[in-house]
Amino acid sequence: ITEEGTSLGHVVEYLVDPATGKIEAFEVTASPAASLWKGKAYLPASEVRTIGKDVLVVRQGAEENLQHNEGKLSEGVKNLKNTTNRFLEKARKLQSKMQGEEDDQEQPPPKDDEPTS
Repeated sequence: ITEEGTSLGHVVEYLVDPATGKIEAFEVTASPAASLWKGKAYLPASEVRTIGKDVLVVRQGAEENLQHNEGKLSEGVKNLKNTTNRFLEKARKLQSKMQGEEDDQEQPPPKDDEPTS
């Protein structure tokens, strides 16, 4: 939503730079009320004023900097999206591995009179 209250659509994806961890852009889909464009577009993170729980507030005129997608992603955006997805998958695997190690550490050692398997 713009600072003036105009809805630009719905954020469906965050594009993250894996080297810095910073959000580079937001993938946005048109809301039914938005008649300016259809399909997906990318909004540079520099246009965002505030990130709330349920809303992004963007600067006045941010709609002029939406990078529209007409069925084909630019190579740069496609590469960034693929890299972001790989980064997130690695983070999920690492988190899962760390949780598994924590579970192993929480189990008490067997007593001397109990058989071990």
